[in-house]
Amino acid sequence: MHFLRRNDVCVSFIKPTLHLFNHSILAVQEDDTDVTKFIKEKTVDYLNEKYEDAPTHGLLDMDLDPRFKLRYEKAPLAVMPAGDAAGGALKKKKARGSFFKVIEGTASQPAPLQLDQAIAFELNSYLQTVPLDSEEDPLEWWKGSQELYPRLSKLAKKYFCIPATNASPERDFSTGGSIVTCLRSSLKLDNVNRPVLLAKNLKAGAGDRL
Repeated sequence: MHFLRRNDVCVSFIKPTLHLFNHSILAVQEDDTDVTKFIKEKTVDYLNEKYEDAPTHGLLDMDLDPRFKLRYEKAPLAVMPAGDAAGGALKKKKARGSFFKVIEGTASQPAPLQLDQAIAFELNSYLQTVPLDSEEDPLEWWKGSQELYPRLSKLAKKYFCIPATNASPERDFSTGGSIVTCLRSSLKLDNVNRPVLLAKNLKAGAGDRL
C-alpha cells in the first residue's frame, strides 16, 4: 500500500487545480496569439476529458478536504435535513396491533437516530463548518475532529491516502524492483516492504534538509 507523506499532493487537489487551469492560468485572453490560444484550449480539453468519467467524478466529489469543501462543485451538494436521510424510502406500513404496543421504560426517551439519519446529521454538520484555511494541514484538522465526525474521519483516512498522480507510487515500484530480482524472487512481503519504506523515508529526510 502506498502511504502519502505530509508534503505529498493528495487527490483533493485535483479539482481546485483544474478550476485554476480553466479559469485563470490557461484561460484564453484577448491578446493571446492564435498559437497560444490553441495550446491553452487543447491542454484544458485534455485535462477536463481525463477526469470526466463517472467513477473519477464520484471520487473527486467526496469533499473530504476541509479546505475546499463545496467550493469547486459544478452542482453543489445539497445539505440534507437529518429527517430526510432515508432518501425518500417508503415507510413500513404498521399493523393495527402496533398502535396498542407500548415499550416499557422508553416512553419518555427520544428515539435513537437510525444509521442513515446519523450519517446525514454528521455530513450536514461537517459541510456547515467554516472551511479551513488553504495553507493549513487537513490531516491535523481531521485528527482533531475525529470525535465530532467519527464516520467521516474513517473515510477521510482512506481518501487522503490517494495520491494526485502516480509518480510517487511508480518510484516505490521502481525501488521494489531493484530489491526483488531473479536471484531474490522468494522474498517475503515484509522483507520487501521494509527496505522500500526505509529508502523512501531516507529520500524524504534528505529532501527536507536541502
